[in-house]
Formats: sequence, structure tokens, C-alpha cells
Amino acid sequence: MILAFNWQSARRIWFPREHGAWAMTFSPLISGFIVAGAMRWTGFWLLLSILAFFLIRQPAVTIVRSWTHQKKVPYSVYILFVAEFLALLLAGGVVLWLQPALLWFAFGGLAALSLLAYLYFVSRRQEMTPMAEVVTVSGVCVGAAAGYFAGRGAVNNIALALIFLNLAYFVPNIFFIRLKARTQAKQVPPKSWHGYWQAGRTLLLMNVAGWLLNVIGVVSGIMPAIALLALLPNALKDVWGVVRWHTKAELNIRRRGYAEVGYLFLFLLLLAILLK
Repeated sequence: MILAFNWQSARRIWFPREHGAWAMTFSPLISGFIVAGAMRWTGFWLLLSILAFFLIRQPAVTIVRSWTHQKKVPYSVYILFVAEFLALLLAGGVVLWLQPALLWFAFGGLAALSLLAYLYFVSRRQEMTPMAEVVTVSGVCVGAAAGYFAGRGAVNNIALALIFLNLAYFVPNIFFIRLKARTQAKQVPPKSWHGYWQAGRTLLLMNVAGWLLNVIGVVSGIMPAIALLALLPNALKDVWGVVRWHTKAELNIRRRGYAEVGYLFLFLLLLAILLK
């Protein structure tokens, strides 16, 4: 009975239900496969390793929270963490065997640093802050270059360009969702343009920062200027999201989710066309 109870405790956390987290974790990797024009067996095992890395986060968060709150965690949570960690090592080992390269350790190290940074925020009870979310998303965007490397067997300027473009796409999305769900849904529309600017300032500035990063990429020869078009639909959506205020009664979470999926598919399609 004890084992059954513990297993029930583990089942509640082993499969994350945040749809946005799934998209932000795997879309950069998929963009790398798409632009590389291949996936190969290395890419398949890389996908499995990232899945294990993604799944391991929730048990790790649960354990760290238990240390912070001085609460006991069922042993099954530790067992789940160990099992997923071993799965990560296995999948990563196969990737290294299929495509031996020191660069995999760099990709893995950056991913590990991102997770450790997030767990630090968890230990400080700051995991819901913008900084914690930006650190997490920045870490998974490296997967774009890893996916490209798995497909092409080499890295070049396009692999770096994919990181820049994914950062400029996904980081503002964090602040778009926060604006819609945590600001507009809880407040009445402002009475002046200054009020709209105050509410959407961070989102707009994140867009500007992303565009500047990619303009630097264009000027330095990392990517063609036409690649900037991949960011245009999402940037226009963000500007309209600031102007078009959605109150709680007007905000349809399901419809908003479908719209985000549509924008994501459009982003990936534009990457495939513009970076070929």
C-alpha cells in the first residue's frame, strides 16, 4: 500500500501538463531539424534525450521545494528522478556514440546550467518570476543549434542564427502571455496611450531587444537579412496584443492557445523557407 501511495504521488508530476512548456522545449530542436533538412538516427536519440531532460525537471523541482519547505517527499519521486536521469544518460550516450563530438558536451552543459539556474530560482521561491522563465527559455533555445548539428553533422553560421531567431521568438512570448493573463485579464483598459505603454512596455522592449540581436546577426554576416521576416508575424501580434486589450470576460484561453500554435507553425515554416 505504501508503494502504491508513493506511485500515485509520482504519477501526478511525471507528465507535465503545461502545453506552452512542451512547445518552448521542443520547437527550437524541431526548427534545427527543419532547416538542416534531415533528422537521422542521431536526431531521434537527441529528441529522446531532450524528452528525458524535460521530464526530469518536475521531480527535481518537487525535491528542491521539499528541501526549501522542509517537507518529506515520497521515495517514488526520488525513484522517478533517478529513472529519468538514467534515461537521459542512456539517450545522450547513444547520441555521442552515433555522432562523436565534443560539441555535445557544450550543448549538454548549457542545458544543465539552465536547469540548475531554474532550480536556484525554485529554492528562492522565485520560479514564477520573468527572470526565471527567461533563463529557462534561453537554455532550451540552444536546442535549435543541437538539432541542426544532428541533422547536418556540422555547425555553421545558420546554427547560430537559429539560436538568435528562436530567442527573439520565444522570450517575448513569455511576456505576451503574462500581459494577457496577468495584466489585461485583471485590469480595466487604460484611459490613455500612456497606460497601454506602461502595461505592454516590457513585451515591446523584449521585441526590440530580439530584433536588435538578429540585426547584429545580419550585419555580422551570420544570417541573411531576409531571415528577419520569420519574426515579423509574431512581432505584429505582440504590438496588436498591447493595443487590443482583453478583459477577463473577453479572454478565451483555448482560442488563445490555438492562435499561438498557429503562429508557431508559421514561424517554423518561415524558417524552413528563408534559411534554406
